[in-house]
Amino acid sequence: KQQGKGKKGSSGGAGANAGAGAAAPTGAAAVATLVAALNTQGATLHASVAGGFVPDCLRPAHAVVLARETTNVGGASMTVILTRPAARFAPDAAFPSECKGKESLAKQVLSDMSATDLLSQPTVQLRLAGTPVTLQRGVHYFANAGEQFPAARALWAAAGLEQLGADLAAAGN
Repeated sequence: KQQGKGKKGSSGGAGANAGAGAAAPTGAAAVATLVAALNTQGATLHASVAGGFVPDCLRPAHAVVLARETTNVGGASMTVILTRPAARFAPDAAFPSECKGKESLAKQVLSDMSATDLLSQPTVQLRLAGTPVTLQRGVHYFANAGEQFPAARALWAAAGLEQLGADLAAAGN
């Protein structure tokens, strides 16, 4: 393909048809372009995906990936990973003393439950190696990163998708 042919601006995006010899933005410029695209399409994205968006580093390891797609947005590579809803877990130290040494087993039992069932219950009672254990939503398991990190939720709400852009920039993505 020859660059510079066709209608200018036909794809409508910033830098989408930069013309001959123009290089795609890199580093901070690419991240800024990606953040601008996310901010202008934020309402549509949020309406389409009820769970919202978080950086991949906040995705629970046990979340089942349904789809993964990478695309180029204004010269920046963006990967979207769609997962089945999955609970998040507190660090082992936050689990009750009855779980000591069995935290991973408790987390496995919780992750084997459907997220809808688990997250509809304020408490879950388990029996681990014969010992009864009560785990509480908001203390031991959480619906999402915003519930687990309330201070971050307030920041994200105040900043909208701009916080996501800052997280992307800080991570070097």
